[in-house]
Amino acid sequence: MLRICVLLAGLVLGVMTAGADQYWIAYEGTVYPWEQGWERIVQAGGADLSFEEVPEGDQALVINSLASPSICDSYYKYLPSLPSPGEVFRMDWRLRVDNVVGFADPGIAALLGPSGEVVLEYRADAGIYSLYECYPIAAYTMGKFQWYSVVLGDVDAYTLYIDGEMVHEGPLLGPSDVSYAQWGDLVTGAASLAAWDYVGFGVVRGPQTGDVNCDGTVDFRDINPFVQALADGNGYRDTYPGCWPENADINSDGSVDFGDINPFIELLTS
Repeated sequence: MLRICVLLAGLVLGVMTAGADQYWIAYEGTVYPWEQGWERIVQAGGADLSFEEVPEGDQALVINSLASPSICDSYYKYLPSLPSPGEVFRMDWRLRVDNVVGFADPGIAALLGPSGEVVLEYRADAGIYSLYECYPIAAYTMGKFQWYSVVLGDVDAYTLYIDGEMVHEGPLLGPSDVSYAQWGDLVTGAASLAAWDYVGFGVVRGPQTGDVNCDGTVDFRDINPFVQALADGNGYRDTYPGCWPENADINSDGSVDFGDINPFIELLTS
């Protein structure tokens, strides 16, 4: 029987309060997650962990649970706050799924106290499923790194983006007694091989065209971030975690490219 490895609400509670300062909690695949303050949940001895050099010049954490469907190996942190007006909760991750054996694995989740929760799973049919929606909400490409984002702009629904394109809007389940983010090999009863290059969760300002460094204003301090977003989108995400790449899409055509340069200059000088 499939079972998601989660914290027990009666064991430890992490309570979020509304209106706290913005924050961004991230993992990058340079060291083991527990060396960056993530707590580990393990069953059946845990997965085989290794690091892989990726083309962008950094590393990804490879989680291999193919040895047994009884394995669970995931990582969590408690979340300190809910969004205030003008803010949203967002989770970003860059993931490559190479193999899934069984039903659903790997996965990512955010439990947001009274707001609700979202749990997404990758399945062997190359579909992404929400734990609470009984159909594939989107498709992923097996064997390819892709950027994913989930944005929660209110307490009722979430929006999923893949490589910057909105692919699904769905409901939250809730409320929850716990407030934490979790990712990795979440399921017992399935097995998988996946590489996690980046994972981030947090309360951030909403998107604003031209505010490429996400400091709340559009000014000359956005020039260097704009150039980086134009030349190296993955590097931009690493330099400005929790920021919105679409803030650099000045002409709103769905991509950040040379067509955004003149509109950006006009925005700065207007």
